[in-house]
Amino acid sequence: MEKSKLIFIFAAFAIAFSGLGNKVLGQDAHFSQFYAAPLYLNPAYTGASQQSRVILNTRNQWPQVTGGMVTSAASFDGFLPNNNSGIGVSIFNDYISSNGLRNTGLVASYAYHLPLSKTQRLSVGASAGVYQRSVDFFKFTFEDQLLTDGQVTPSGENRNAANGSVVYPDLSLGTSYYTKSWYVGLAVAHLNRPSQNNLKGFSSAERLPIRYTFNTGYKIRLSPKKRNVTDKVNETYLTPNALFKVQRDFHQMNLGLSLQHNYLLAGIYHRSHPLSSAGNTGVFSQDAAIIMLGAVVNNFTFGYSYDYHLNQLIGLSNGSHEISLILSWQTFPKNKPKRYAPIPCPKI
Repeated sequence: MEKSKLIFIFAAFAIAFSGLGNKVLGQDAHFSQFYAAPLYLNPAYTGASQQSRVILNTRNQWPQVTGGMVTSAASFDGFLPNNNSGIGVSIFNDYISSNGLRNTGLVASYAYHLPLSKTQRLSVGASAGVYQRSVDFFKFTFEDQLLTDGQVTPSGENRNAANGSVVYPDLSLGTSYYTKSWYVGLAVAHLNRPSQNNLKGFSSAERLPIRYTFNTGYKIRLSPKKRNVTDKVNETYLTPNALFKVQRDFHQMNLGLSLQHNYLLAGIYHRSHPLSSAGNTGVFSQDAAIIMLGAVVNNFTFGYSYDYHLNQLIGLSNGSHEISLILSWQTFPKNKPKRYAPIPCPKI
């Protein structure tokens, strides 16, 4: 039964990668703290913490630029130890104020965590959701509204004739492999390439491109291990992380590391767009340096990050701000035999 599940999932991945040659017309919203949005990153991470958790993410991108973007997400996932499975649900909202463009979704996810040994797991996951994409055409300024003296007059366009909202399904697959210190994941989003067309009478040629996301990390313990439970030892971990995301012509790469010392967290990352035509250069293009600070107190984790842009937005955008909150608790009794190795992702 377990082998048949894996064969089905990997066959679906083969079909998904056959879409790499399709043309892309845009890219999805993103989080600088991608490791703090596991269900958005990869459905295979559903239940991977081997705990129940609630996660809140919010990102204010380019707050000083007119028409800045605000992206928010809320998720819950839990682990089912008797079934080696994880289940989860997410709510997502992405909003651009300049044109009232809003994308809101409700997504359910499931992952099966196959034990390969006492310290190794192979996970496969899938998610299915419903999204609504809407736009406020009354916030647009058309050519017939512009006068030579700079004034703007009412438009003759029939904006009510346009359908400003569309509802579409969205399907994704993911897989991950992890040990006590290393993890790697691959996700394929928008398998069905849904249409996002908001206008009546237009063809459905504009479809959401497939997004391929690869991420990996290694958790390095810098402090000595406790010899017994009464030892007072500083817990210090260094975790390098990497993410690479592709949506046909758009490429994004995040490289960096995070440091946890007892209750304190800190990290530094660099985001770039290598070989991305979206940068108009077709070569390596820098995007932002990201600084992260946070804290872990019992079952609660807080993270704040700031994007300092290294491209033409320097001095114009005043950076981007992001906050993540994670509350986790034990799914099964603490005295249960440790048959499951939790994924060694950083706490945020």
